[in-house]
Amino acid sequence: LFFSSMPHSARMARPLIFFFLVIALHFLVSFGWIYLFSQNAEVAANLEQFNASMSQVSFLQLLVFIPINAALTLVMLGFTFSLLFRLSGVKNVSLMRNLRILCYASSGLVLVVIPIIGPIMSSLFVVFSTFQGFAYSYNLPPARAALLVFPVYLLLFLIVVGTSMSAM
Repeated sequence: LFFSSMPHSARMARPLIFFFLVIALHFLVSFGWIYLFSQNAEVAANLEQFNASMSQVSFLQLLVFIPINAALTLVMLGFTFSLLFRLSGVKNVSLMRNLRILCYASSGLVLVVIPIIGPIMSSLFVVFSTFQGFAYSYNLPPARAALLVFPVYLLLFLIVVGTSMSAM
């Protein structure tokens, strides 16, 4: 219901502020979980490689890098969905509407506060919220919205997994 009543012509300041606050909370909680779990001897052995790579990066540098990375990801996803929707014949496609949907769909990232399963739940919630947002905002049938949204996130997931596997 949120996405069906979302204003499409309003300014982008509120969605962007919301997005960056959620990203900041997600980062701080994730960093806290990593720190907490690294206190365990068994987990610390597995995180040794991560700690070695992170020793060159300060916490303040991460506070600058994370929002820049999040903003670039947001813009790339917005353009990707705009292009994909236009190519598939969706009418009234708007980059600002797509960015607004992506900003508010990021609300699921707060589920990272749940230990162990939180990151998985948050990712699934973001994908599902994005699907719901596009379906309601563009009045798309669920099957069509799923065919437009899920492959993009599946490709993004495969890129992230491939990149992390090559780093090991």
